[in-house]
Amino acid sequence: LAREKTDIPRLVEKLCSHLLAEAEKVGTQFFVLCADDEYSVNAFKNQLNSTHINDINLYKYSPQVIVDVLKQFLLELPQPLLNEESCAGIFDDKEQSKVNLVGFWEILQSLPDSHVDLLRFLADFLSRTQWPAEGLAQTWGHVIYRSLDQAVSQALKLNGVTNVVRELVMHFEALCDPHPSAVQALGAPPGSAPPEAA
Repeated sequence: LAREKTDIPRLVEKLCSHLLAEAEKVGTQFFVLCADDEYSVNAFKNQLNSTHINDINLYKYSPQVIVDVLKQFLLELPQPLLNEESCAGIFDDKEQSKVNLVGFWEILQSLPDSHVDLLRFLADFLSRTQWPAEGLAQTWGHVIYRSLDQAVSQALKLNGVTNVVRELVMHFEALCDPHPSAVQALGAPPGSAPPEAA
């Protein structure tokens, strides 16, 4: 990501823009469905590997196929955008059901700018689908948040994955804002105010 000439990889930007445009015409159900056309998924991936994204007619492929390929791109990043190890301290309970937003903010501010930019972009994209954050987190969470040394199938079983990604989708503007006042405005409990900006 750090080597990209733009903050958001062109592939991600193009696919997300196309999917939102398609949602206005055919509805948004494809955001939470899996493609059942493996042939088309592989064909699209092969075309992406051989052709610039700007030269591909995306209308040749169903929205479900494009969603699948977008998820696979994110899963194939050298490192997950959020990993379980670095996020271990952001939960307020053993069950990992309550996310400490201040702690989450601190983790995000420690990430490379390229990661934060992509996380903000993806969360904004998902928020525009008009699906509840909980449902989106259940179907997209594993492509954003997983363990560094864990198989993707195991990431689906992480206790905190849905909760972390749900909070990201709901509060991405404040969580990705480098100014502490943004996350304070979320109503953090007394005594948990973020540190002063450097």
